[in-house]
Amino acid sequence: MKILHQLEIFFANPRKVMSLTFVLGVILSIIGIVFCGSLYRDGMLYSQIAHYFALGDYSRGFQSWIPPLFPVLAGLLCKLGVKAYISTMIVSSTLCVLAIFPLYYILCYFVDK
Repeated sequence: MKILHQLEIFFANPRKVMSLTFVLGVILSIIGIVFCGSLYRDGMLYSQIAHYFALGDYSRGFQSWIPPLFPVLAGLLCKLGVKAYISTMIVSSTLCVLAIFPLYYILCYFVDK
């Protein structure tokens, strides 16, 4: 009963839940980056684009149907010496974890705490 009461107190505070979500997102992202070695079809496309961007081949580093932010960020990491598929995983994980903050504030705006 005491554990349930402590959990209820913890989950009643939205900032603590946001912090827990952020920490879990960072931990799971690190685990995924370190231990996951496979990319799917679109991940390979983004990795190739980031690789070409890092090489300076901008005609293949930018594609008209893909927004440029993700390939540019991953390509900049590639220029620093990170492998292309690792850089795409790092950028993807970072953007997903950072999405927690705007979602939190949007939910706080529309939903009663």
